[in-house]
Amino acid sequence: MAERQATAKNTELEQRVTELADDLAAARTSLRRMIRNKNRTNELPSAGAASSAV
Repeated sequence: MAERQATAKNTELEQRVTELADDLAAARTSLRRMIRNKNRTNELPSAGAASSAV
């Protein structure tokens, strides 16, 4: 009986670890996208100012 409960708990914890790993991967992807977009936004005014100054 204790072994069955331990196996069930282990399965539950493994599923939770998988969910958390998926959430972490999604958060990293989102953060990378935000950083990329921010970098693009910061680059655009510089490029526009350089071309209008010429």
